[in-house]
Amino acid sequence: MQELWVYDSEIWHQIEEVGAGSVVGMVKRGIIPKPESNFLKVRCSKCSNEQIIFERCSTVVKCTVCDETLAEPSGGRASVKGEVIQILS
Repeated sequence: MQELWVYDSEIWHQIEEVGAGSVVGMVKRGIIPKPESNFLKVRCSKCSNEQIIFERCSTVVKCTVCDETLAEPSGGRASVKGEVIQILS
């Protein structure tokens, strides 16, 4: 018996050759990993404007209304200066 794995349209198919040209198939669905980062809904401490930002931003994020700094990059997760209202996943 020989075991083969075939990838077809986002599904792995396990195919076993049982002898004399006969084949038995089995479907194994791939596991989709959960993202490790989220979006955050942040309230500005100066003007109370609510804004959605990325948790791992690579640039300084400023409020669109009053230009106050909401988040600064820190080599991984951002340093959030405003109030985090909700974590959006």
